[in-house]
Amino acid sequence: MSEPLLEITGLTRRYRLPGGSSLLAVDNVSFTLARGEVLGLVGESGSGKSTLGRMVLGLEEKSAGEVRFRGETLPRRYRRADFQRYARSMQMVFQDPYATLNPRLTIGESLAEPLRLQGWRGDPAPRVREWLERVGLAASMAGRYPHEFSGGQRQRIGIARALITEPEMLVCDEPTSALDVSVQAQVINLLADLRREMGLAMLFIAHDLAVVRYLADRVAVMKSGQLLEVAPTEQLFTAPSHPFTRHLLAVRPRPEPGRRRTD
Repeated sequence: MSEPLLEITGLTRRYRLPGGSSLLAVDNVSFTLARGEVLGLVGESGSGKSTLGRMVLGLEEKSAGEVRFRGETLPRRYRRADFQRYARSMQMVFQDPYATLNPRLTIGESLAEPLRLQGWRGDPAPRVREWLERVGLAASMAGRYPHEFSGGQRQRIGIARALITEPEMLVCDEPTSALDVSVQAQVINLLADLRREMGLAMLFIAHDLAVVRYLADRVAVMKSGQLLEVAPTEQLFTAPSHPFTRHLLAVRPRPEPGRRRTD
């Protein structure tokens, strides 16, 4: 078998609290992600899913453990140069795209920013227009500001901004949880299409099991900072091995939001 694209070993995040106590947010987590694979990461609120995703990208310091990407061990604490170096290969789509877009910049300027940080030579405008169209928006929208877009449109812009440098891996942190069901379906289908087109590997963090079942090749279940179970998607949904996974599945998810209508 080929070497995993991403390899997580014993990853731990402990926060120091006032009075000398501590909070163990991520507890000795290990897993791998293959090239082009989608791994769904599920669990209740506060289970450590988002913290884990941010640690993978260096947005949270690692208290212990190791992250390896393409066989290279990533820094425990990122410096500015590290973010710039790895941003070409690893990007994130956040739950709230509005919070990640500078309200003073046009959408075109926001999309061009990652290109400039990566040393893009020449005019970024054609690439910006291309990516607006790839996520289902008009190229003419490049001159507008974030407040002029709906939530679903802003999330499409967030996806374009993350993928405009064509990374190998995308971490999606609850990217559809703030959207209504119809818009959620559109965004999920967009991610699925881009994953196929680009051969993207994805760590997809969500609490909506229906979304994860539609997108993911495998699913990992977290509770209280610990990874309880990792299994192929259909195996996990039809024959879960851990009692907590069975508990999560006891309330059946709503119909799969990513299914396209055929009528």
